[in-house]
Amino acid sequence: MGPTGPAGPAGTLVAPISRYDVTLAPVALTKSFKELLNVPAILVNAGTYLIWARIKCDLNGATLAGNEVITARMRRIYPSVIDLSNEECKIFLPIVTTETYSLPTIVFPVVAYTAVAGTQLQLVIVLSDTPSVGSVDANEAEIVALRIY
Repeated sequence: MGPTGPAGPAGTLVAPISRYDVTLAPVALTKSFKELLNVPAILVNAGTYLIWARIKCDLNGATLAGNEVITARMRRIYPSVIDLSNEECKIFLPIVTTETYSLPTIVFPVVAYTAVAGTQLQLVIVLSDTPSVGSVDANEAEIVALRIY
């Protein structure tokens, strides 16, 4: 049998990473990066992981005067701060007036990542400019990590 982790042999989901949620209320995007998960994903054991992540955003009565951009990153926040594999996803927004609708889901490419014990991961997001009316909100975000060895 191969290496084991807190949830069993390698190849099992790392507990409790089944879902790390966005904070209790939607997060209004601004011109500075914000952390989305209410607690970071913690990789308890050292090893190599496959990591999946996604973020869902909505326009909430938003008026955007120019073509704006949402930029999202998967970031290691412990033991030091660094963006994972320079992962960055963008959604380009059109000019809109008081629009409310869901945006396409941001799905990060799967990352193979070698972590030390206790590594913490977070999703961060920024909007190129603040809407003049309404908001652009992130209301779903998650990271799933699978230890492969």
